[in-house]
Amino acid sequence: MPALKQTPIETTSVRADDRSRRPLLQKHLTLFAEGLVENVIGPILRSHKEKVAALEQRIAALEAQPFIKNGGIWHHGSVYAPGDVVQFQSTRWVCTKAHTASGAPDHACWHLWSKFGPKDDFR
Repeated sequence: MPALKQTPIETTSVRADDRSRRPLLQKHLTLFAEGLVENVIGPILRSHKEKVAALEQRIAALEAQPFIKNGGIWHHGSVYAPGDVVQFQSTRWVCTKAHTASGAPDHACWHLWSKFGPKDDFR
């Protein structure tokens, strides 16, 4: 097999040519990056920020809602908060408004959850 003839490459002319193109290349890369951020990444980030803000609002609204909590047997003079569930006679009630109990459960502050008959009362 015949030996391949190698020709020397003029590296100095290539390097000089690269140096002259470097500022132009940097300018084009900068413009490309700015356009990429402005036209592609920017809208994606804005969309994500809007979605995150909407989710944060939903979380705050959910956290502000009452949660169910066992309040035990209803007692006159006890302080109840929304979400407290109490038993009064043969019924279970959910508190809808913070208040101090007086008399029988007030329908303005309580919502009937379930009603048991005398045979269903497991006290």
